[in-house]
Amino acid sequence: MEFIVGNDSEGLVQVLFPVKFDTLQNFIDFNTIIRTADGIKDTYRGADIALFGSAYESELIYGAADPGSVTTWVGKKLKHGAFIGASFAVAQFSDGFLENATGKTFRDWGGVAGDYAAQLPDYIATGRDDLVKILTQKLIEAETCRRFLEMNEDEFEALISERPDAASIVQSGRRKFYEACRANEDIPSVTFGNTSTSIMVPRSDFSKRTKRQTIEQQRTVVQETGNWVIETLEIEVTSPNWERLDQQRGWKGKLRDGTYIYFHITDSRFWTRVAEQSLVTNSPDRMVAQVIFQDVGGRYKNAEAIKVIEFNGDPISAALTSEKIRELIANHTNASRQFQTPLFMENED
Repeated sequence: MEFIVGNDSEGLVQVLFPVKFDTLQNFIDFNTIIRTADGIKDTYRGADIALFGSAYESELIYGAADPGSVTTWVGKKLKHGAFIGASFAVAQFSDGFLENATGKTFRDWGGVAGDYAAQLPDYIATGRDDLVKILTQKLIEAETCRRFLEMNEDEFEALISERPDAASIVQSGRRKFYEACRANEDIPSVTFGNTSTSIMVPRSDFSKRTKRQTIEQQRTVVQETGNWVIETLEIEVTSPNWERLDQQRGWKGKLRDGTYIYFHITDSRFWTRVAEQSLVTNSPDRMVAQVIFQDVGGRYKNAEAIKVIEFNGDPISAALTSEKIRELIANHTNASRQFQTPLFMENED
């Protein structure tokens, strides 16, 4: 999903996502914009509660429309005095809920935020680390709102039932949005995206998204699980994070088959070399590492580079033995069964 990421007149970051009204004519009545905006605001408010436990005071903002259709980029601007601090804890998020909603974990979104932050001008009114943290939060918020509006009924109800405090607010937002679209006979469909894979919601589905007044509120936690695996991977680093203690944003890289992976590095020898400033860095950096991860539908979930074997051709750490690999996999498997999120141990030879 592509976002518009920029800054307002005060230098604060704003994130907008696309809402395309596929109109029969190249215009749309203003009443539809007003009514759908009310729905989006409610959906944003519910997304805040689902993600952060409370809603933040803000106002909706719109970006420019694309020619040939009525497309608007929608986002939120924080009102003066309602600035969200950057030092929020990872524990505020439920990664299971977040990944089911957006397809990415908190760490994954940190990598995406790092990519966007690298494209922003230097005059953004915050430090680099704080910028990435704030941007991570706002990207998560925008994508969760977008997905709430885009999801079909079954997917939406299964997900929002995990957040009963937010369910009625988000459901109200969806109803308002689609009731406004349904009232305008010149809107045959709505698309929440601008790529070839974006999902189009046809007019025939508008009524399905307005028929439910309430969602049965039950805390049914839907979690994806996968087997723990350790593999030796060749990674082209596309977004590094040289702050060892920053647990909110890891590294992003590309594998040989073009697949992207988000990961943290927990090899103590690697970080010793970083502290000694004895690593040769390139753009991009290339590394060979033993990585432990959960294989969830071919995705690298909770990935940790536990041994960096080479970094730009420079030997760093010896690979783990087969016995040690079996031990680590067994430990992580047992911890997962107990519904714990273990900290990965840093291994010395």
